[in-house]
Amino acid sequence: MINRLKDEKGQILPFAALTLLALVMFWMTVVNVGKLVTDRIMLQNAADAAAQSAACMKARALNSIGSINALLGIPVQSLGGIPLESLIELVLRDAPIIKPFRKTIAKILRKLKFPEVIVCGRM
Repeated sequence: MINRLKDEKGQILPFAALTLLALVMFWMTVVNVGKLVTDRIMLQNAADAAAQSAACMKARALNSIGSINALLGIPVQSLGGIPLESLIELVLRDAPIIKPFRKTIAKILRKLKFPEVIVCGRM
């Protein structure tokens, strides 16, 4: 029995070394995944900021164009953000999206005195 214990002496060292290696590898995986998630969040924030900045610049450009049109005397009328000329085209083409609102749109356009709709006779 004493001989057997002598042979098993020092067996904890390889076991401890392998356990420590596994723990270090697990810890490095956790750290790398955390860094990956952080980098991905930062990249998404940068993409969102770029998209918002581009939309803001486009809005400013369109506002400038509107101001220039107003200075040049080009009349532009709109109804809820839709230019009335486009709305008239949709009404004249009998677009399916306009059908439920046709009578209401016709009333509004007649009040605004758009002769194209009144002459059209589709309303």
